[in-house]
Amino acid sequence: MLAEVSEAQEEDISPLYGPYTDIILKKLLKIFPSNWSGRPQGQSCSAALTHMLGYIERNCRNDIDIEELASVSNMSERSIYNAFSKAFATTPKCYIKQLKLHKLREDLIQGKCRNVTEIALDYGFSHLGRFSSDYRKAFGELPSETLRMAG
Repeated sequence: MLAEVSEAQEEDISPLYGPYTDIILKKLLKIFPSNWSGRPQGQSCSAALTHMLGYIERNCRNDIDIEELASVSNMSERSIYNAFSKAFATTPKCYIKQLKLHKLREDLIQGKCRNVTEIALDYGFSHLGRFSSDYRKAFGELPSETLRMAG
């Protein structure tokens, strides 16, 4: 098929040659054993993103800002925003907030706190009304209801 396309003299076929070559080569590399990963080359930041996610997980109770993530990952702030957008369709700040909410919920369910205010402040939520609203949006119930059901 590639030979036929390359031998064709029509100008309107030549733009198709490159994409067809890529498709066939990728298919062959997937079918036959090789060391090709199949990931696009643009994902070189995935190791840095993985490192960053581990850092966020370990330090989830702290306030983590974009400058701190840039320092930890050796990535520019713009690259970090792009990586989070591509991987999670959100911003780093929203990702961290959602992770905090999920970890906080786990702590509530496991009974690792005395009251909602204590655990909210431990995770850096200083505006309790906004925290409660965000929690309800995420889980469909108030944090006090989660605590009550757990204990």
